[in-house]
Amino acid sequence: MKQREAVRSGEQPVEVGVCTAAKKTILVVEDLPDFVRAVSRKLRSRGFEVMVARDGASAMDAVREREPDLVVLDVDLSGGEGLATLARMRELPSHSGRPVVVLGSGADPMTRTRALEAGAAEFVAKSAAHELFQTIERILASRRADADALY
Repeated sequence: MKQREAVRSGEQPVEVGVCTAAKKTILVVEDLPDFVRAVSRKLRSRGFEVMVARDGASAMDAVREREPDLVVLDVDLSGGEGLATLARMRELPSHSGRPVVVLGSGADPMTRTRALEAGAAEFVAKSAAHELFQTIERILASRRADADALY
C-alpha cells in the first residue's frame, strides 16, 4: 500500500512513488490508437497528465501550446515524419532541451542511431513497453534532481 503525501498550496495529495512533484505532462505522439490507449492508461495510472498527438503537425501545436515535460515520439509516424518532427522540436528555443523518448520497432539499429543523433534522450523499442515507463521515470527523476541541485 502506497503512502499518501499532502502537497502544499491546496493541491490534491499524490501517491509517493508515483509522481511526488507537481503533475508532469507527457505528450504521446503516435498514430496507432490501441498503442496510444495502452500507453496513456499506464502513464495516467502513474500520476502523469497525458496529451496525445496523432501526427507531426499536431505534435508541434501541442509543444508550442503546453510545453510538456517529456515527449514520447513514434519514429514510424505515417509518412515517416517522426525524425523530422524531432528536428522541428529541437529548433524551438522553449523545447530544445526537453527530453524526447523515441519509440521504434527496434529492428533497425540505424534508426536508433539517427534518433539519438537528432537529439532524442532515449530510444525504446515498442515491444519493450515496460522499459518505456522506466525510462520516463528515470529521465524525469534526473531532471528533478538537477533542478533541486540548482536551489
